Amino acid sequence: RGNFTAALTSFLDEVKYWRTDIGLVQEGGEVVGFTWARVWFSSPMSQQADANTAWRFYNEWNDIVDDLNKRAAREVADAKLAAAVAEGVDASLSTEVETELPQAVQSSEIWVRMITEREAIQGSKQAILIAAVSAVGTIFLFTGDLALSVLTLLNLSAIVVVELAMFHMLGWQLGVVEAISITILVGLSVDFCLHLAESYSQSPLRTRKARAVDAVCRVGTPIMSAALTTILALSPMMLCTIQILKKFGIIILLNMVLSISFGLLLYVPILMTFGPETAEEPSPLIKKVMAVWATTGRRAALVTVVGMTLVLLVPALRTEYTDNPISSGSLTAAALICATTLIVYEQVQARRHPLLQNRAWVGSNRGVLHGHDVIDL
Repeated sequence: RGNFTAALTSFLDEVKYWRTDIGLVQEGGEVVGFTWARVWFSSPMSQQADANTAWRFYNEWNDIVDDLNKRAAREVADAKLAAAVAEGVDASLSTEVETELPQAVQSSEIWVRMITEREAIQGSKQAILIAAVSAVGTIFLFTGDLALSVLTLLNLSAIVVVELAMFHMLGWQLGVVEAISITILVGLSVDFCLHLAESYSQSPLRTRKARAVDAVCRVGTPIMSAALTTILALSPMMLCTIQILKKFGIIILLNMVLSISFGLLLYVPILMTFGPETAEEPSPLIKKVMAVWATTGRRAALVTVVGMTLVLLVPALRTEYTDNPISSGSLTAAALICATTLIVYEQVQARRHPLLQNRAWVGSNRGVLHGHDVIDL
């Protein structure tokens, strides 16, 4: 041991940069041993390898390190057993030696990026589902029509699938930027569809084709202008030298083009073919019940009241609500403010346009307005 310590000290005096790779033990200013050592290895894996490739190398390195640990444990145990036998001591099995032996571990900066990318990719799947459900819920809240919400979900799914296919065509791997962008894409993709769906649901006309044309006439120009301004705003990002920003700009640009194209060229024909038509006038009792769900403001208020009731009645939700008072309070305040704002806005609009004082009447009397291409309110 003394010869080894002296040789190690002499070696480190000559090759000083190795001192950061060995944990020395000193007593009285002299090196008496070491507790750990770090060894560097080269790998054929690229520094820019995607998460899946890095994961394969990570598992291979883990297998190698596990093999080394098992072999070292066996060799140390055999050596101690041989020494005990040579001294004439009745040596027992060396299971304790194997468990007490320090274990070698492997690490790399790439593994940090790999884990981050894998978590982002795995999380993006859940994020897509949550975003899609939230989008459908929002459309249902604003339109009050479940069939219209389902048709919007179909168009939304088509946009996301086509954009993911374009990622593959461009030769992009699903990394952190792509995974984060996917979460944003769902929210961006539903924007134009939501405007068309809300306008379709508010149309006073009766047939699918007339209502779809009316919706395009009312919001077609605004959503085209919104898409154009977004595309122009993203154009400078194409000149970025930082690849992450450039790729993010390309993703959002593609999304804008696909969203407006699918919204006008796919979603509108879907509404013309499968969109909900005006139902027959319901009974007085049904009309009174539907009055609670007749406008966006009333729907928002109803959803807020139902949500707060569930929080009070369900113990798990109540515990979660009380454990996070700031976020829960902020969410409740935001919901109340939104519902109140919508109700006030609708009341103001109703005073400006007397025909809109009872939107439930408009919904149940669209037959009176049937045949009019333009209705001046």
